[in-house]
Amino acid sequence: MLAKIFKGIWTGINFSRRLVLNILFLLLVILFFVAITGEEDQVKVADGTVLRLNLNGPIVEEKTYVDPVEAAINDATMGNEAPSEILLDDVVEVINQAT
Repeated sequence: MLAKIFKGIWTGINFSRRLVLNILFLLLVILFFVAITGEEDQVKVADGTVLRLNLNGPIVEEKTYVDPVEAAINDATMGNEAPSEILLDDVVEVINQAT
């Protein structure tokens, strides 16, 4: 008799757990599809406007390797005063997207 009661309670708990997890999974799937199919806000730019690039650093084809430990020590002691390198591919991509 007592075993039937505990079995019934356990069945109810297990059903509730599965129901909640299935609902959460379905919400995640719906959220995923909404995020994928959602429209992106496009910036409207008037004709005849100018693209101004603020390139405050050297333009390079490949970033220079920096030892992570050395970079952390330099940031902690001297701060990050060196201008960051700008990848040429990034500049070309921005210009191509602007045209």
